[in-house]
Amino acid sequence: MGWNGNVEGGSGSVWHYKIVWVPPCGSDGAPVDGSGNCIWGQFAIVMDQGTDGGVHFWLGHGIPNGYGSYVNPNSLPTPTP
Repeated sequence: MGWNGNVEGGSGSVWHYKIVWVPPCGSDGAPVDGSGNCIWGQFAIVMDQGTDGGVHFWLGHGIPNGYGSYVNPNSLPTPTP
């Protein structure tokens, strides 16, 4: 998910987000594994970064922040030889 305002007449801001499904969120709004920021009850923003006014900002950087880190290995198909 992202925002690209770096176009003619745009805001000039560019933002990039990674959002993953991480049920459940704790009572304090944090994912139970401690990474990212919970939104909408069962999702977490694990990366939030962008530029505004020529300055680069990292507002959220969950560890790990790769999508593959949030896959349930039990839901993957069994490889065939």
